[in-house]
Amino acid sequence: MVAVIQNVNNNSNNIYAFRSTSNKPVWDVPDDKFAKNNEEEKKKKTPWLRIFAITAGGGIAAFLAAVAAMALFCKGKTLEPANLAEHIDFVKAKTMDEAKKFAKDNLGIKHFDLGKDVEMANWVNKGLVNINNRFKGKANMPVEICWDKSYFISEPSALAYCSDSGRIAFNKKAFSQERIEKVRSRLQNMFPYFDETNIDSIELNVEDKRLRKLTENLYDNYRKMLLKPEKYTRFDAMYATMLFEDLDVYFARNGDKAAAEWLKDSYGKSVKSALRNKSKKGSIRANSIYDVLYHEMGHMLHNMNTSLKDKIWGKLGPGATKEFQNNAEKQKIAGKVSLYAHTNQYEFVAECFNAMCAGRKLPDDVMKMYQEYKGQMLPSM
Repeated sequence: MVAVIQNVNNNSNNIYAFRSTSNKPVWDVPDDKFAKNNEEEKKKKTPWLRIFAITAGGGIAAFLAAVAAMALFCKGKTLEPANLAEHIDFVKAKTMDEAKKFAKDNLGIKHFDLGKDVEMANWVNKGLVNINNRFKGKANMPVEICWDKSYFISEPSALAYCSDSGRIAFNKKAFSQERIEKVRSRLQNMFPYFDETNIDSIELNVEDKRLRKLTENLYDNYRKMLLKPEKYTRFDAMYATMLFEDLDVYFARNGDKAAAEWLKDSYGKSVKSALRNKSKKGSIRANSIYDVLYHEMGHMLHNMNTSLKDKIWGKLGPGATKEFQNNAEKQKIAGKVSLYAHTNQYEFVAECFNAMCAGRKLPDDVMKMYQEYKGQMLPSM
């Protein structure tokens, strides 16, 4: 038996050796972007100007139509639940045509275009089936699933985005085999004395429960990579990426300046309040191999459950965002979900939804704030 870490909490040298701080992060920023359609964005930014233009050109009838439009604009919004089968059995596709047919027939997805990447298509379909079954057929599904080349040229660090039109798009480069090699390099640095011959001979002398759990999860990930390379996928590597982020948050909160520095560079101001909390629980962003998809679905359902009023002067408006970011109590609550949940109300809601889809039971104060910001509540929640 080989001890990987001994007395980590009392020996800073072991911490640095364990974390391999000289290594660059596995990926620049494991986050997403919420992108809005251009036409819809223009409508949202200039509602009063559009009313003036319509009224000037159309007289009283146009004025009344404009008033009705504004009434709709100011009205609250509640998402009507979907009516899909309460339980769907996932069937792994062998061809892209089979994957598209499964998505259309079972999930109602109109446009499904992931090129020839059947593995990616199966990952998406299985993740969406998980959501459907967890919420007993009441979770609305995307209208479109696709790659988006042009958007990620300007946003290369983003993994995916969700648009107002119900499109979930993924960054093809972020989901490439390259991720496996980046993760492999960092796992080798974390467990330098292990290979296929002795990966089962390990003793983890880690006192702190959170650090031990992260270490065990990463060890299991590495074990699968070494012993079952044919079954180790880029989605396992994506999960490891999130685990490494959680690990870096743990060390940053416990005084590791190198970890704190790259987190600050990656997240900017949003990381400051997160790192003030010295809790050794760290972040919990790594829930499952479906984290990215679950997160984007959280955005999509949240968007469908909110009105323009909410987004301009309501709980999701700019003023409310500043209040969320500067409110110590709300930041503390957000920290119970993940580091990324500190960013703003949108990311908090999406991170909560991701956690719930993965089966995590969130504290009462988290759920209360989730509802306050109009996170979608579905029957089984």
